[in-house]
Amino acid sequence: MPDKQKQPTKISRKVSWYFERMRPRLQHHEILASFRPWYFNSPVISGAVLPVQRLLVQAAIDLLPPWARELLRLENGQRLRVAMRPAVGAIVTLAGRVIRNGPPQQAQQRMRAPDSANE
Repeated sequence: MPDKQKQPTKISRKVSWYFERMRPRLQHHEILASFRPWYFNSPVISGAVLPVQRLLVQAAIDLLPPWARELLRLENGQRLRVAMRPAVGAIVTLAGRVIRNGPPQQAQQRMRAPDSANE
C-alpha cells in the first residue's frame, strides 16, 4: 500500500497550482528583509511563546516552494528539522481547536473563496 503522505492530495495540487499561477507576479522587495527580524523576534502573544512563534514562522516559510523561498530571499539554510515536524503538527492542531476565526481559519476561508480577479 503506498504511503498516503507521499501522494499529492487535491488540496496540495490546488496550492501548487496557485503558487505557479502567482509566480510571474512575485518579486523580492527590500521591505521583506526589514520585516524579517520583526516577525521572528517580536512576540505576538507574549515572550513566553516566542520560541513556538519562531518555529511556526519557519514552518510557514518551509511550506513555500523552493523557487519562492529563493526568489523572496527567505532561504536561510535553516529548514525545519524533520524531528520538529510532529511538534509543529501538534501545535497547529491545538491552535485549530482553541483559536476561533484566527489566521488558520481565515486562510481556509480565503482558499475556499472564489478568485474575484478572474470572475
